[in-house]
Amino acid sequence: MTKVLVIGSKGMLGRDLCVRLRQEFEVVEADIEEVDIRDHAATCKLVSSIKPDEVVNVAAFTDVDGAEIRPSLAYEINAEGAGNVAKAASQIGARCTYIGTDFIFATDKGKNAPYVEDDEPRPMGVYSRSKLAGELNVKRYADRFLIIRTAWLFGLHGKNFIDAILKKARESDLRVVDDQVGCPTFSIDLSEAIARLLRTQDTGTFHCCNAGSCSWCEFARAIVGMAGFDKVEVSPISTEELNRPAPRPAYSVLNTDKLLEKTGFRMPPWEDALGRYLRLREERQR
Repeated sequence: MTKVLVIGSKGMLGRDLCVRLRQEFEVVEADIEEVDIRDHAATCKLVSSIKPDEVVNVAAFTDVDGAEIRPSLAYEINAEGAGNVAKAASQIGARCTYIGTDFIFATDKGKNAPYVEDDEPRPMGVYSRSKLAGELNVKRYADRFLIIRTAWLFGLHGKNFIDAILKKARESDLRVVDDQVGCPTFSIDLSEAIARLLRTQDTGTFHCCNAGSCSWCEFARAIVGMAGFDKVEVSPISTEELNRPAPRPAYSVLNTDKLLEKTGFRMPPWEDALGRYLRLREERQR
């Protein structure tokens, strides 16, 4: 049975991914207690001791605004750490999988068609630049790799936009950005996509998001509607009005045709994913 090492196994994606992968792989979990990927020697020691066939790195610094305040830490984890994992995987002949982001397509404001894997990245801000640097390090150091770009991730095991909207909806009406468009993605569906790619011997970059796209405001309206907050008003505001420290892409929709071509799998529409998330969330709270 193929052995898969998941680094970052206790995070939002990591927890769902390990559950899914155990259905068909031997899974070894590792998180910060087992290894700090900023430490090259320690990372190589762990990987060589486990000898996995696949190394999946889902450890990341994902606080977009926090990266502007702590740029060194963002680069240490997202870029240097990714390189360390790639080197460790290559030393034992394992394929290395790295989770990338739609944020690397930050500055093409005139874009009006979903990005394909070969489109030129134009990162803006510390977070997006650190994640692109991670991609480049994986390509540089891994003999075989998968770079899986995703977007607007939500799941049951961590803070996310949906929970924030539901909390605010209980207290007042909402004002949500309407000039950023992307692809909401459920961590359970992303885990399925990753599992299907790991079945293959493919290498390269893949976009993996739930189907469809929306603005944050449209997403928020769908959330409050499905959750039964019918009287809550969601008003649109601009990114400029929100005035967050880090820049955000105006349009970062990802084309997932390559995933479909290679695996026969297209991730469900984001509306379907949202509905399933809300049902699972309610079950957990009973």
